[in-house]
Amino acid sequence: MSGIDQNQIVSGIVEVSYSSRKGSHSSSKTTDIYLVKFDGNQRKLIQIQRIGTIGTVVN
Repeated sequence: MSGIDQNQIVSGIVEVSYSSRKGSHSSSKTTDIYLVKFDGNQRKLIQIQRIGTIGTVVN
């Protein structure tokens, strides 16, 4: 955080991987991609936008 100017808005890409399973069914792993914007003045995320899924793998 120290490298971000207080008046700066910074954009970035975030990759989120998660897995799920229901009962005895096979588990699956999914990876989603998000565009995020961080406001250095407010010191918080001001935008989170899902832009797609890399894919789902069923185990």
